[in-house]
Amino acid sequence: EPVAKHDGAGVEGWLDHLLDILGPSGEDQQKLGRRADFVICGIQQHTPDLRANRRSPRLGGLHNGAPFASEALREQARFKFIFEAVPVGFTWMVHDQLASRIVNPAHASITGVPIERCRELGLYRVATHPDDRARQDLLHQQLLAGTIESYEVEKRYLHADGTVRWAVLTLRFYHDPATGETQEISTLIDITERKRAEN
Repeated sequence: EPVAKHDGAGVEGWLDHLLDILGPSGEDQQKLGRRADFVICGIQQHTPDLRANRRSPRLGGLHNGAPFASEALREQARFKFIFEAVPVGFTWMVHDQLASRIVNPAHASITGVPIERCRELGLYRVATHPDDRARQDLLHQQLLAGTIESYEVEKRYLHADGTVRWAVLTLRFYHDPATGETQEISTLIDITERKRAEN
């Protein structure tokens, strides 16, 4: 089903988005957060703005007296941990700003496009099976025109290892009320084994 829209902004909206896909709640979500105590690196420059003094209600509020800078880093750490650890492929970017695109390792594994090449123009279309391009192009045009809020499509990727990978791609726009930006968020689930079993 299409991913539900979240009213939260930036990283907290992304966290809720990830947690909705994964399904953990309550204590499990707190465990995810506690396991994320490491130093933030390159992802910081491309993550959504954390200047708004807010925290996701799904992960608890600010601790009284704790410096916001420390809380912001912990929020980014949680985001980075979940983003990199999940088996679901994710991408995020500010719409029409290719340089802002970030992808997780699962996305690179499914598509065969290395993380370091994720900002190359047209590369994911080249990696898409030729028979699936027109169908996705039509859906994306409808999304850009505002006639649909999101789309989901089964498609094939021509993986760099020579295999064909099947995946379910879900893509939607998220309008961030804190920044006014339109952000593009997608999820990618590998269904190759299911397709093989069906055949």
